[in-house]
Amino acid sequence: MGVKCWEIASGNALWHLEGSEFDNFKYSTDGKEIFCIENGKNQRAVRWLEATTGKTLRSVPLNLPQTKNLKVCIAPDNSTFLDLGRLTLYETKTGKQLQRYVPDGVPYGATLLANGYYAFVAYTSSATEDNLVSKLVLYDFVRAQELATLSLRRFR
Repeated sequence: MGVKCWEIASGNALWHLEGSEFDNFKYSTDGKEIFCIENGKNQRAVRWLEATTGKTLRSVPLNLPQTKNLKVCIAPDNSTFLDLGRLTLYETKTGKQLQRYVPDGVPYGATLLANGYYAFVAYTSSATEDNLVSKLVLYDFVRAQELATLSLRRFR
């Protein structure tokens, strides 16, 4: 397992990370750092890497349940990230859990908006053979409340 960073113009490998699985890579706004999630067998962590060398600049352990793959959505300003499996918002710099959203159904997608504290969450709220209800919710993690809801019903 590992990750390689390549220079596209030359085709040369710039650096290589060995060991854990890494996911959810995102460059900082200035392009000098890379944010990623380490999905190790015994450890989960937020890591910041130096973009040119791959050197770990800092790492914050995450106290998250062990699942096969941790999928997150990262705020555009890298200030927060959302665990898509549990719909839990974390502060990126500390790994501190900020808030959890529990919809009245099964979530299947989410994205954080620019400030890192609002998210659009899509989920199925009820389903029968003849009636499927999906919802798209604008959720405020600071106030822990739904701000707007769009319900879509599909009948057979």
